[in-house]
Amino acid sequence: VNLDSTCPNCGDVNQVEFPLQNILNFYDNAPQVAEFDYENLTIKMKPVTYRVLTSIGLATYNLQRQVYNIQSSDTSVEDKNNQLTEVLAQLSQQSARAVVHYIDSISDNNDTENNNEKIHEFVSQNDVAVSRHFVDHVEKFITELTFPAQKIQCANEECGHVYEVNYENDYAAFFARK
Repeated sequence: VNLDSTCPNCGDVNQVEFPLQNILNFYDNAPQVAEFDYENLTIKMKPVTYRVLTSIGLATYNLQRQVYNIQSSDTSVEDKNNQLTEVLAQLSQQSARAVVHYIDSISDNNDTENNNEKIHEFVSQNDVAVSRHFVDHVEKFITELTFPAQKIQCANEECGHVYEVNYENDYAAFFARK
């Protein structure tokens, strides 16, 4: 897979090759599940599907667009603040839902819960420290699913700057619901 990349030092465009076989091998060996413990609970995570990732992105974009529209509107400062408070609360809930989509189940020694709505309630009704703990583990899992950046050297002989290029790809395209 060949991509163009602009050198951040001189602005020249460089071509970067990401060998397709390396990409396929990476995703073939990527974790299909991960888990972490929180107090007496075991939380199992899974990659999200492309459909879910797209749905999350679209919902988040729509809420961010509402924030922009409210800020650009000709309404009073008080009305803007009220509307922004409501939309930002929705955006916060959307962020929690995005995290929950990565959680396959929460279990203790006796029971297992895999209902997405109930997991969302659990995560959003706990304090910020609990939510942050979940978010940290989900972010770590997403990092494990992200193809590593490749270092390249600018082809401009006068520059020669070494920088990293990311292969921008939705890892979700490599995972399907089984």
